[in-house]
Amino acid sequence: MTTTGVLATQLAQAFCARQACCGLSDAAVPADAGSVDAGSSCSGATAADASAGHGASSCEARALVAITEQLALVSTAAAEGLLAIDPSVADSCIAAYHGRPCDGSEGAIPNVQNDVGGCGGLFIGYIPVGERCDMTPECVAHSFCLAQGTGQNVTSIAGSASLGVCFPFEQTGQACNSSNDCDPSGDGLVCYASTLTCEAPTP
Repeated sequence: MTTTGVLATQLAQAFCARQACCGLSDAAVPADAGSVDAGSSCSGATAADASAGHGASSCEARALVAITEQLALVSTAAAEGLLAIDPSVADSCIAAYHGRPCDGSEGAIPNVQNDVGGCGGLFIGYIPVGERCDMTPECVAHSFCLAQGTGQNVTSIAGSASLGVCFPFEQTGQACNSSNDCDPSGDGLVCYASTLTCEAPTP
């Protein structure tokens, strides 16, 4: 399994390669040279491309600080044996992030939740249904962490300020109150208003 440290390093390298590709030689300052048009892909860029201006090591060092902070809860959960990172999914997630087109939304620091937090299967949770959790990635497959203070699915890898408990997603034909109750994996079930049951979305 991939460690959070390895994931953080790979993300930092991908972030800095994108910064250079998208015309940001420093994490926040647009560069006049080496930029690409909006919509262009950065899939061919490497971390070495950021050597212009302030240099790749400076960018990667700052990016790694931000990413490590954002992955703190994931790191703690992994150290406690509550979740693991699937290396093959991690590789594909980072490759997909790396290859995104420049669209003007690139920030001064990485946003792990936006960059790879939504990659399905990236995190393998080990907390069973009915047990305490801080975020959905910790829960076993086909279940989610429900914040007891807000009643919301804790999808954020930063967790929430509320105690959470792992609950099972509802499956096809089972009762629901909203699509948040239905299992998003596989067919991506939604809650139909006419029947208030989880069903596969119609084409």
